[in-house]
Amino acid sequence: MSSLRQKLTLKVFYNNIDAMQLVPDSEDIKILSDLGLTNSQIKIYLALLKLEAPAEAVRIFQISDVARQDVYRVLLELQKIGLVEKIITKPIRYIALEPKKAVSLLMENKIRHINELNHEAEIFVSKANQRYSKTIQSIEKDRFTLITEKQSIIHKIQELIEKTQQTYYTISPRREFLSCLTILADSLYSIKNKDVEVRWITQIPNQENIEKICEILSENPHISVKCISNSVSVKFPGLWTNSPAVISLAKNYFDDCWKNGNLLKLAERKNT
Repeated sequence: MSSLRQKLTLKVFYNNIDAMQLVPDSEDIKILSDLGLTNSQIKIYLALLKLEAPAEAVRIFQISDVARQDVYRVLLELQKIGLVEKIITKPIRYIALEPKKAVSLLMENKIRHINELNHEAEIFVSKANQRYSKTIQSIEKDRFTLITEKQSIIHKIQELIEKTQQTYYTISPRREFLSCLTILADSLYSIKNKDVEVRWITQIPNQENIEKICEILSENPHISVKCISNSVSVKFPGLWTNSPAVISLAKNYFDDCWKNGNLLKLAERKNT
């Protein structure tokens, strides 16, 4: 009878542990992971937040789903980061730093790391230009480069804009016009005083985007925008070329669209 009572007691104890175990929200995990925490560190930090009061390591183990042998190691890591405080009692207890202060601390660490990485990257660029300059070849004519990743395409466009001396022509479909304008705003603003003519062709913007478009264009009077018919399909493969023949064909197409497009004046857009 006594043995049965002990088994039942243990069963209730472990059932209670299962009921207490923390199931972190996926968004919480993502943001803390992006801020630099490991999976085990996230689980233990969130477990301490859930417990609210200072807790012993065994209690943290019960709800964090972190292996018992790893709990003390992870707690020490979190203490070094500054997210957990160790309270000298018997037994030892731990308490989590409040979320606002924790995020602020992690952001500071992230920024510090990025600054250090940026410094190291600048050193690498300087050394690489000296060590590998002989392997850098001039770009040949009639070169075609396929750029598949969106971020790489954006970087290529930003580079081209900043090197532009006279004219920059571009065509964007309506669904991408505002995002392109926003992403490239700094690069476009940087050529404002270089007497560069910027012509942009798109389809008639959606009404809900008008205000934001006006805001960006009002700071960039060197940008002219024309709209083409909604029935015209505009597609953009990630293909870059310096081929004079292809560039000439593209410019002729652009000029034809520009000739037939309707110029959007800032005052008219504000009154729409």
